[in-house]
Amino acid sequence: MKKTQAWQDWRANKLTEFLGDLYKAVKAAKPTVIVSMAPSVHPWAKDNYLQDWPTWLDKKYCDYVIPQIYRYDFATYSQTLKSQVSYVKNSADRSKLFAGVLIQSGTYNATNQFVEQMVNENRNNYVNGEIFFFFEGLKYNSEYFTTKYASK
Repeated sequence: MKKTQAWQDWRANKLTEFLGDLYKAVKAAKPTVIVSMAPSVHPWAKDNYLQDWPTWLDKKYCDYVIPQIYRYDFATYSQTLKSQVSYVKNSADRSKLFAGVLIQSGTYNATNQFVEQMVNENRNNYVNGEIFFFFEGLKYNSEYFTTKYASK
């Protein structure tokens, strides 16, 4: 079956409606729970997984969104980050955008220098937080994390 834009939009809207219902139900049960989503990068996420996270932010269907900006070089990371920031329609929602940062995958480990470049680029683009993927990478980059965050 060939996907049409109308079909993709319809299906993405169904997922968005589901997320809205889920968000409301979670908040009704426990208002202090943080509801966050970690979709792929837009527009690839919408085209391939029907994840329309800019709409989720716009409709207030999540507290935070963390696009998976998993890149292996700084130029591509910077370009992708700026692209993701540009999809946040309401400037008040920018504080709800965090960056998904790849620090380890299989045999790949980001260097401490690359991690620092990515974090600095986030701050330069008014992204004030990141989620590091994945846990085991914290060991490889322990020098960066212990020296950078030890006093905080």
